[in-house]
Amino acid sequence: MLRARARTERAPDACLNLTKAETRTVLSGGLTIQAFPGPPNYEGVAHGDVEERVFILALPKAMCADDGLFIDATTGFDRVQVSAADDEVAGALVSAVGRRVALEGTAFGAHTAHHHAPLLLLADKVSVLD
Repeated sequence: MLRARARTERAPDACLNLTKAETRTVLSGGLTIQAFPGPPNYEGVAHGDVEERVFILALPKAMCADDGLFIDATTGFDRVQVSAADDEVAGALVSAVGRRVALEGTAFGAHTAHHHAPLLLLADKVSVLD
């Protein structure tokens, strides 16, 4: 279940342009782990759905992005779902939960029921800022 938390009136040039393949993105904010209902119905763990725990980056202010496929400049958001590019990055993400971080990687718009924020970042670099 995808939910955009805020709408924006920003011009497309003010948004992240992710339309070129392998565009590098750096985002910063507070890193958390959040639980969401997963399969089979993506409605509620209490109703028998599997719990999906994912990293969520809370951004300091709403932004927008355009990947040319799954997200465009009309969707504003203030959170990003984060996945690790490898086991080393996964460990760094776990260690950084509850802290302010800068994450670098490739981003794209949500397009499956497993995506719980409008934008996803496949992180390959984690920097703790505090």
